[in-house]
Amino acid sequence: MNNELPASDLDLTEALKNRLPYLRRFARALVGDQSVGDSLVYATLQHVTKDKAALKGLSSPTIGLYKSFISIFNGPVGQKSLKKLDAANHLFGCDATLSALSPETRQAFLLTTMEQFSDEAAAEILDYDLQDFLNLKQFANREVAEQLSTTVFIIEDEILIAKDLENTVTQLGHVVIGRARTKEEAVNKLRSVPADIIISDINLADGSSGIDAVNELLKVQENVAVIFVTAYAERLLTGLRPEPTFLIEKPFTKDQIGAILSQILFLKQTTTLPDEGRALS
Repeated sequence: MNNELPASDLDLTEALKNRLPYLRRFARALVGDQSVGDSLVYATLQHVTKDKAALKGLSSPTIGLYKSFISIFNGPVGQKSLKKLDAANHLFGCDATLSALSPETRQAFLLTTMEQFSDEAAAEILDYDLQDFLNLKQFANREVAEQLSTTVFIIEDEILIAKDLENTVTQLGHVVIGRARTKEEAVNKLRSVPADIIISDINLADGSSGIDAVNELLKVQENVAVIFVTAYAERLLTGLRPEPTFLIEKPFTKDQIGAILSQILFLKQTTTLPDEGRALS
């Protein structure tokens, strides 16, 4: 993924449009709620369009965009939004076992894994010097490694990708309880052996849909989180309908899978996952 934005004012609007789906994905993964994540991104866009200097004077305008978002998230607007979620029992119901996992820790982990920023770029976004950031990242990795294991079911029609996913999930310390290549196979298997997390492709072997399979399963398994894996993320990240909170593009990395699984575990252990993060309509 290219982390650069053109610097000219002429290209800025188009560049922000291209970057927007990824910033919204990051925001939703960070807070676990689509509407709140999108509102914080909107506040960020308002800020950078009024003050284009916020995207300049750094290593890249993209860093300026994410830095502006982090500033909004950590500032009064973001904290007010999170308090509303907390009051609604959506997020951050302080669980003693996760109290050490600070917002900065989650930000560092997601910036370098899901968003694939370099350590240097992530440090600049979070306004850390490099060594302090590396210490923060090391702490984040240690905290993530101490998360409880979970059960995972994989819906993927390409055998090699399915095996790669299974190997990755297993290496991260989780248990894969099964795989399926079609909607019918997934629904039949998961009705008898439920999973905590589903990792699903969008387009399946027989022309069926991973989205349809997940929505069918959510009728009988309410407390299951879903990660969609697709080569066509832009088709889902449109802002025109409910979107998955947890979305990974192909080709994926072990770190990306690990980051999302850990974020889900964090949210599941502190509170109930919001509906927007579990399925598509």
